[in-house]
Amino acid sequence: MAEQTQTVRTDVDILADIQRWMNSYPPFVNDRHHVQVDVKGSTAYLHGNTKSPITRKYVQEHLHEVEGVQSVDASGLHDDDTIRLALGRLIPAGVIANVEWGMVVLSGKLPADAEVETLMAQVGTIAGVRRVVTVG
Repeated sequence: MAEQTQTVRTDVDILADIQRWMNSYPPFVNDRHHVQVDVKGSTAYLHGNTKSPITRKYVQEHLHEVEGVQSVDASGLHDDDTIRLALGRLIPAGVIANVEWGMVVLSGKLPADAEVETLMAQVGTIAGVRRVVTVG
C-alpha cells in the first residue's frame, strides 16, 4: 500500500496566492486596496471594507479555493451597503450620509435638538465604520 504525503503550505505562500487571486478578480479591483488579509495557521483573516455585500460574500466564500486555505475568518470584513442601511435607521431627517469604504461623511441639516458630536459617536459604533467626518 502506497503512503500518501500531504504537503503543508506556509502561511506566507498562502498569503501570496490570496493576493494574486484578489488582484485577478475584476470586481475587486478597487476594493482590494481597502481589504487586508493575514494568514495564520492556514486560516485567512479578512479586515476592511468592500463597496458591496456581493463582493464581500464572493471573496469570503471563494478564498477556500486557494490551495492551503483551511478556513476563512471574515468577521472583520464589512461592506458599505450594509453600513448605509444601518445609517438609515440611525440618522435623523435632514442629515445625509455618504459611505466610501467605511468612511462616513455626514452633511445636511441637523435637527435643533440633536448634537453633532453625539451623532458622530453613534455612527462610529456601527460595525465597519472606520471614520466619521462632517461637512457643511
